[in-house]
Amino acid sequence: MDIDKIQKKVASGFNKAANIAGFSVIQIRPQNSSMPTSSDKISILRCLIDPSPSFSGLSPIIWGHKILFCAIDTENVKIGDYLEVQEDLNICNISIDIYFVARFEPWKPLLIVQTNKSISFYESDVSSDNNLVGLRPPSGPVWKNDIQIASNYRVSMLEISASGRSPTGLGTDLSVGNWEILMPRIPDVTLSQGLRIKDMDQNCYHILTVEETQFGLRLIVKSDQA
Repeated sequence: MDIDKIQKKVASGFNKAANIAGFSVIQIRPQNSSMPTSSDKISILRCLIDPSPSFSGLSPIIWGHKILFCAIDTENVKIGDYLEVQEDLNICNISIDIYFVARFEPWKPLLIVQTNKSISFYESDVSSDNNLVGLRPPSGPVWKNDIQIASNYRVSMLEISASGRSPTGLGTDLSVGNWEILMPRIPDVTLSQGLRIKDMDQNCYHILTVEETQFGLRLIVKSDQA
């Protein structure tokens, strides 16, 4: 039996389990720097999600990045796809969550990450006069001059440390914290240290590190005061 036939049989088995005990999700796939919406759906699938790879249904989700296992028809699923839960009046207390596919190994359930924020990325100091002779007027980063390079991507974002002392020591300064972001790669966009971030609540951050992993991207970012 060849690999494709095995994968199709496994996908069919996952699909049967999801149809019995799962719920519906919209599958969406990023194509560019903008987060796709549910109107851009590829398909509607049934899926079964559990913190345990055995799908025991006994363990609740605990605090921290919510990394879960998903039984779903994997025939047309790719790493980086998003799965958006659909409302189901027959299931009490269903959460309308959005997940991204972090890892897909043959014959195994998907590894997915639950998202909790939408963020956009900005590039500062995008100059059109780099080839001119002379000095530019001094200025720091200004949001109105920033160029948006990716918009409204869903990510998992948690604070990992808080600073008790401001960098300047001034009483008017606020303490800042570091945050960890797990997210899929963005098509045709390279994230790097120094890029600025604004979340859906208008909180601002800048990137300290970008780590390429086998599960997607892991960013460490620092809160800005404004």
